[in-house]
Amino acid sequence: MAKPNEIIDILRHSRHDWLNVIQLIKGNLALNRPERVEEIIQSVIQQSQNESKLSNLNIPALVADLLTFNWENHYYELEIEVIGDVKDLGHYESELHEWCSQLMKLMDQCCDEGTENHLLVTFQLLEEETRLIFDFQGQFKDYSLIESWFLSPSSDLFFITERETSVNEMFCVVTLK
Repeated sequence: MAKPNEIIDILRHSRHDWLNVIQLIKGNLALNRPERVEEIIQSVIQQSQNESKLSNLNIPALVADLLTFNWENHYYELEIEVIGDVKDLGHYESELHEWCSQLMKLMDQCCDEGTENHLLVTFQLLEEETRLIFDFQGQFKDYSLIESWFLSPSSDLFFITERETSVNEMFCVVTLK
């Protein structure tokens, strides 16, 4: 069970996020922009559905890191998408969590701090296979570090099936065995 201070911190961040959404809705209502309000509400619904699916994958350490990532200071913003039906990925938890943590720390080192950077992590939960897709748009100071890191062995449980890196993008597909 989380400690009381951890729970309070989680609630503080959650409250802050919801207040931002409410202020966006309120501001757009004041500007008489109901179509933008509808877009904001649809976005919140989609994000909530993705977070719900993600929370049911039985990979709690990775999920906790992903869901709280934007609460910390990073040089890129993280977005999560979950496509397909929920699966139990508990078998992959430890290695997948370690691999994703290393990649995300490396990206923080490589991102240009003065640029708007964005990483979309998509969980594709297909019947025949499960893949994680990392799609970065922004600016790297040095992308060769990421290229080199991709060449190191990944895991006995998953492997990189596609990868492409340049100064302003990174695309990587990790397929679970």
